[in-house]
Amino acid sequence: MLYSSQMLTHRDPPGRLFLLGMILAFSIGLVACTSGQPGSSHLLFSLGYGNTDLAFSPPSGPSTGFGLAVQRGMITVFSRKDRKLVRYSAYGEPLFMLYDPAGGAVPQLLGLRLSAGDNGTETARSQGRAAVQTSFVDPWPWAIASDQTVYIADILGNGSSQLAPRPGARHMIRKFDSQGTEEDPIGADGQGGSALKPIQGLEALAQGLLAVTTSEEAGIRISLYDRNGALTSSLVLDYRNLPVPLAVTKALQNRDHLMVVPDIESILQGTLKGEPVAILHVQYHLAAQPAGTEGTSDILETHSWLLIANLANGSIRAAFPFEDPKTRRKIPQLVGLSEGSVVGILWDDEGAGGTACLFDALQGRIMRRIRFDPGHGTSLLSIKVADDGRLYLLAAASDRMSIHAWRLTGR
Repeated sequence: MLYSSQMLTHRDPPGRLFLLGMILAFSIGLVACTSGQPGSSHLLFSLGYGNTDLAFSPPSGPSTGFGLAVQRGMITVFSRKDRKLVRYSAYGEPLFMLYDPAGGAVPQLLGLRLSAGDNGTETARSQGRAAVQTSFVDPWPWAIASDQTVYIADILGNGSSQLAPRPGARHMIRKFDSQGTEEDPIGADGQGGSALKPIQGLEALAQGLLAVTTSEEAGIRISLYDRNGALTSSLVLDYRNLPVPLAVTKALQNRDHLMVVPDIESILQGTLKGEPVAILHVQYHLAAQPAGTEGTSDILETHSWLLIANLANGSIRAAFPFEDPKTRRKIPQLVGLSEGSVVGILWDDEGAGGTACLFDALQGRIMRRIRFDPGHGTSLLSIKVADDGRLYLLAAASDRMSIHAWRLTGR
């Protein structure tokens, strides 16, 4: 499918500007999904509600974000409200905790305590298990690399813990090694230079790269940093100049009163065939434009698409409608990449269950459906596609949280 001649903006340090024309040709033949057989799944373990290394505060309120990450068989849960990160084995054994005591956390099984920046005892380091104290202002978002390096976006403050940042607060990314020793930050005059703009997302990629999504006046910037914290490239997504699929522009034929209004629903980063990519879930709204005005009125129809862009140079690798080809139902949530497939979720009308649809990332065909359901009476806290070809889900019930896994691929 062809694109209208619009561009993404790519900036390489120290600031050279490249405008990359994007006229793409794709021959997309969407095929029906395979039958919706459940994937191999099981409950991995449960966590209680409380303040120890085996429990978290019950989810409530707008600032209680939960995050889930899985790297090399180890499962990490992060709570923004508790200001606490805990790494578990696949069987639920706590291996490491990084926490701010002001959030109320108290180690229970992790009896070896270290202070951030302190090497601690030889016994603690050899066992690799510790509860490490630090302090946060507003720790969110976060990411974990394959070597268990922890990246947490925070605000440069006066050391006090507060969920509401001060006016003019300076944003940075704090970095902790696998044992909790804090290293130089990215931004805030640490690695990477001056303070960052408000951070919307972090994703640890292959080859030690960290993708950082920040807010811009006209859109979004995705910056790549290497393992040493040096900025390697920067891609700007301008809301006013997003590429528009030819299939969408054709819908405007003989409808001069309509205009296309792109809206980025979500963005994820990943690695596709060895290249760092951004996956954009874009809603293209067809809206009426009243005569003689610059505003828009009612949205008449919406086209849901995925755009996959190379983060190093801004070129588009693939683009296709993000919908179920059998029912034309739009896929509401993008969750990640799994071995060359983009994973989207069709949620059930009730509960935390649904169907994971795996799209071929370069051709746009749905290759497989996987049914998942963590059980009656649960709600979703976090969902993640991991490097082991599984879909992981953190669910909440009235008396506990639980972590589940479903196999997405054949290996």
